[in-house]
Amino acid sequence: MKTLESKKILFIYPVCHGYNLTIVSALKNMNAYVESYCEQPNTYMGRNFYISRLRKLSIFQKLFLSDVIANNRIILSSIKEKKFDYVLIIKGDLLTNEFIVTIKQKMPKANFILYQWDSLKHYNYLDKMKYFNKVFSFDYNDCNRDERILYLPLFFSGEYSKIALLKTIRYSYDLFFLGFNHTIR
Repeated sequence: MKTLESKKILFIYPVCHGYNLTIVSALKNMNAYVESYCEQPNTYMGRNFYISRLRKLSIFQKLFLSDVIANNRIILSSIKEKKFDYVLIIKGDLLTNEFIVTIKQKMPKANFILYQWDSLKHYNYLDKMKYFNKVFSFDYNDCNRDERILYLPLFFSGEYSKIALLKTIRYSYDLFFLGFNHTIR
């Protein structure tokens, strides 16, 4: 597939089950050049799920915000002299508006794309939408709520298609669910 042949993509992502590697691989398979950066600070508070829950407490907010700003600066420093055709950001809740504005000023011709795999109920990103050429969400209700948000279901990793080819084993249970990170689960 040559859809993105010779295009340069800046990809900024949240940590989530190695999905970033799957996405980068898919973009490279479309012949794009991809540079990717994690939006989460590489600090103890940024990496540890349980500790990161503390950042909602006011005493930890300032500490975490300083980590976030430092990480934003690291990304900006890494891309200082580079130009990209596309800036693809997934979620982006740990990117300051100043960070996004700075990238837009450095790359005025780049196409900015925001993709949300969290609903507006969990993360209100409406204030960031003005910085993007296109905004996508997997959440159909969010797309109905705001016409600027385009519906795009979650991506599919080819590794799971191989599961259908495996011989099935008899299981005692029909369904198993393990969920975390949201109280509604």
